[in-house]
Amino acid sequence: MAYLNKEQYEYRREAAATRNVKNEQTAIENGMTENQADLISRLCSLRHEYHCNLAAYTKDSESREDIRRNFARIEEEISKEGLPELDIANTFDEVDDMDGLIYYYGDDVPEDHDSAEFQEWYKEEYSRIYDELSDVNDTIEKYLKKIDDKYKTSFCPTGALRAF
Repeated sequence: MAYLNKEQYEYRREAAATRNVKNEQTAIENGMTENQADLISRLCSLRHEYHCNLAAYTKDSESREDIRRNFARIEEEISKEGLPELDIANTFDEVDDMDGLIYYYGDDVPEDHDSAEFQEWYKEEYSRIYDELSDVNDTIEKYLKKIDDKYKTSFCPTGALRAF
C-alpha cells in the first residue's frame, strides 16, 4: 500500500465522513434506525482502521487486541440493534502472529534467522497470516455490501481510491 501525504490523508478522511453522513441519511430513509445507521458508520471507520493496519496485526497479536475489543463491542451493539450478525471478533483468537510463531509457540522455525531457509519460512508464514486477517476484512466488506443492497446505500468500500 502506498503512503499518503498529510493533505491526501485529510482529504480522504473528510470525504469518508461526508460519504458516511449521506449513507446514514439514505439508510434511514430506507428503513434503518438512526442508531443502526450510526453503528454501521462506526463499523466502516473501524474496518478502515483495521485494513490500514493489517501489516502490524500480522506481526504482533498484542497490537490487534484493541481492535478486537472494538469489533466485539460493535458486534454486541449490532445484536442489540437487530441488525444481521457479523461474528468476526473471535476470529482474532484463532489467527497466529509472527512474533508468537518465532519466539513462543512455533514448531519447525529455522534457528538461524539470517538463513535463506528462515527468510523463506518467514515469507510463507507472514503471507498465510496476512491472508487470514485479510479474510476478516473481506467478511466485513461482504457484510456492508448486504447492508448496501438492503438499504440502497454505499457503505461498502469499492477500493477505487486505494493507492497501490
